[in-house]
Order: sequence, then structure tokens, then C-alpha cells
Amino acid sequence: MSTKPEQRAVTLRAATSAGLVEGTLHVARLHLLLDAINHGHDFVTLTDVRVRDANERVPFFALRRSETLAVVVPAGEDPDDRKQRPSLVDHEVTCLLPSGAVRGRVALVKDVRLSDWLAGQRGFIVMRESRLWLGANGLSEDQAAVVLVNSQRVVGVTELG
Repeated sequence: MSTKPEQRAVTLRAATSAGLVEGTLHVARLHLLLDAINHGHDFVTLTDVRVRDANERVPFFALRRSETLAVVVPAGEDPDDRKQRPSLVDHEVTCLLPSGAVRGRVALVKDVRLSDWLAGQRGFIVMRESRLWLGANGLSEDQAAVVLVNSQRVVGVTELG
């Protein structure tokens, strides 16, 4: 008999190619949010979801990861356990996306070049102290403590500092 691990509910706002999707992702309590988003499946399962500007919420929505540009993480959620890795160095960057941009800080191991780090990214990357310009996708000039950006949807990246 299998039992489900204890879970926590994480409310997310996702800018997608079709607009804003807001819903709850259920993550095993001991797992990182970034791992849950970057799992190998094509879809992320959300509950209690509002799609675009709909008045009503739907109980279930399967969100295709490849159509997700960025995910705003709720305050207080540490998606990659950054506090356990204080030796990382922040780099201020802007990621250009198909219909906007996200500016923020990415954390890299000391002496690793941004270009080398980016070459190895396949899933969502963590950006802190972020500002989003994704108006066509439902997040117009929003600020967020943490944003997960889909590296596969990034058109280009520039380092600002």
C-alpha cells in the first residue's frame, strides 16, 4: 500500500503563451519547489485555477511547462533552498522572452561565467529581486521576490553588473 507524502500547497501565478494562469501546486513537504516545477513531465498539475481573467476558478488544470514563460513564487517560499548555499554569487541579469522580459538576480558558483552556466540550463531558473514586463501574458510591470523563468523560452540574456 502506497501513501502520499505530506504536502504543502503553493499558490503560483504563471505567465504563459496564452495569458496568466493562477493556481495551487501541491509539493511534497520535503521537496523543493524548483524540483517540482522542473520534474521530467510535460505538464504541471494545478488545482483551484483561474485562467486569464475568468471570473470562475476550475478545480483542475494541467499546465504545459513548455508554454510557461515565468512563474511568480509566493513570498516566503524558497524554491531552491538558497539560504543553505551562502557561497553563491549574485549576478544581475535581464532575460528577454518572446513577449517581454524579466530582470533580477541569478546565483552562480564563484568564478563560473554566466554564459557557461546558461549553457547547462534545461528547466526553470531562479531569479530573485525580480521585475517582470510580460503585459501580454498577464504580468505587466510586476515586482516579485522570486520568479522562475523557463530557460527554454529565453530569447537572450544580458548581464547588467
